[in-house]
Amino acid sequence: MPLSDWENYKEEVRAKSDILSVVGAHLKLRKVGRRFVGLCPFHSDTKPSFYVDPEKGIFHCFGCGAGGDIFSFVMQTEGLDFPGALALLARQAGVAEPTSRRDPEEAKRTRTLKERGFLALEQAQKDFAERLKQAPQDHPAVKFLKEREVAEKNWGRFGLGLAGPGWEDTRSHLSKLGFSDEEMSASVLISSSEKGGYYDFFRNRLTIAICEPLGKIVGFGGRSLDESEPKYLNSKESILFHKGRLLYPLHIAREGWKEGFPAILVEGYLDCISLLQQGIPGVVAPLGTALTEGQAGTIARFCEQVVICYDGDEAGKKATLRSLPLLLGAGLDVKVALMPEGLDPDDYIRANGARSLLELLGKAHEGWDHLIAEGGGREAVKTPEGRARMVHFLGEALHKLPPGVRRMAVVESICQKLHLDPSTLTGAIEEFSRQARRYERAASPTQEATEPVSTPSTKPPRYEAEFIALLLNYPQYIPRAAEDILEEGLIHPASIAVVGAVLRLGAKDTEEVVKELLKLVGDDTAATEFIAHCAHIEFTWDAEKAYQDLIRRINQEALHRKIEQGFKGKAELESDISTLKQAQELARRKAHICEDDNLPDEKGTDSPESK
Repeated sequence: MPLSDWENYKEEVRAKSDILSVVGAHLKLRKVGRRFVGLCPFHSDTKPSFYVDPEKGIFHCFGCGAGGDIFSFVMQTEGLDFPGALALLARQAGVAEPTSRRDPEEAKRTRTLKERGFLALEQAQKDFAERLKQAPQDHPAVKFLKEREVAEKNWGRFGLGLAGPGWEDTRSHLSKLGFSDEEMSASVLISSSEKGGYYDFFRNRLTIAICEPLGKIVGFGGRSLDESEPKYLNSKESILFHKGRLLYPLHIAREGWKEGFPAILVEGYLDCISLLQQGIPGVVAPLGTALTEGQAGTIARFCEQVVICYDGDEAGKKATLRSLPLLLGAGLDVKVALMPEGLDPDDYIRANGARSLLELLGKAHEGWDHLIAEGGGREAVKTPEGRARMVHFLGEALHKLPPGVRRMAVVESICQKLHLDPSTLTGAIEEFSRQARRYERAASPTQEATEPVSTPSTKPPRYEAEFIALLLNYPQYIPRAAEDILEEGLIHPASIAVVGAVLRLGAKDTEEVVKELLKLVGDDTAATEFIAHCAHIEFTWDAEKAYQDLIRRINQEALHRKIEQGFKGKAELESDISTLKQAQELARRKAHICEDDNLPDEKGTDSPESK
């Protein structure tokens, strides 16, 4: 099917589908001005925070941040991918799919396989949960949960279950329900044998359901009950399960983050369960392995502060040092809570209670203070040798921080505490970054010999979203912005893409600009969510002042980045101390131009929080 035919088909479905009717089938809406509001279907909403704008064809929740167009809504509520949502809406709207298909049969088969795979996971969890419920009191799984003080009433909440000991218990059960071996393999519930045939992936294990943010099961963790290795086993990577972006139990932790609690990052499943069970909200853990950049980005999507609370052993200390730069790089405010030697959070809370653990968390110190302490503390930099060791240690620890203002802020804060030259630490970070890239290229010889482009998974800065919102709400500023803005001052890839597209579209009617943007992003759900978020920010302050402040803020960022590029020429700068001092003075003089206090406050937006 030619691309133009496919796009025409998609837009015809969009035009003939009423977003109010589709959303209204899931929740009650009432009209407020030109928009409609109701209780969000994606989180436990007690005060209506879910808005639908039928003129722009988008929705946005000011509580959990969900948003997008009609396709996004159907994808999230029905658990479908974009082609599946398109097909469903097409059937409802009576739009016939063209006979010449762009979408190949293989893609259709994959969509069906994913949908069936999710159903297989749901049915498997029902079977696992029932097996655990029916297990005798002397069963190893039941005894283990009693020893760890996991109340039986909470087994369902935390997705606990029991995989049978047989080689084909799960396969046999799901086969009777009509699932094929291919569908069970897609959900990683069975594996193929080298000798042919299939066997259950999880056998004789306490199972732990792993869910995506809205609570859909995408895989399992399993703890051995018979001393077999590995002690903990996770689902393998598949079309349904992507471990590098998931945390346990993300769908429960989000409820705490939504109320303003920080993320509490622990190491294990049982740490999460113990803390949550005793009323400490927002607790998550990586899935049995080291924290990844994707997991740090996932946390940053939903909250702003994280407290690392890893085990009080040598491995926990090393894991803290590995996790810190990833979390700082994701734009999070990071603190570190130190467990007593030899204890993990599960041990600690069961021995000392929730109040004592909360006191320990309350004493958490800043992430970079922890780095300084691990590097030897302030006393270590009193000698030239000590300063060299500290710079080497910090450069290695921070080299994964992406370039930009965030890195500059961290570097400047640390250097002020230690009375170090910022350019020296920046140089060390850059050197470790180059070494890491060389190692990655050597490990992947087929990779192109170009430096990777950093693509942060965090949400864009507030001022970038507000700038886009201003352009969408006041499109008459678009031609002027095209002349005034220094686009290199935009940090986040989503902001760069959306601003670029808006400037190319030119001054049009607001609804027309939004619809054109939605066409451009196609089935990119993250982009549609971001556009919907920006389009729902309505200015109640002076638009002209907001425009001037936001342009200054973005252009100030461009200036900071140019200064940082200047720091990269470390050798040249160090050979001319006056040049370095001039650059630092310039940064200080310019820093006040567009402080966040000069920007319109978030509470000035026309959102439920401002009312």
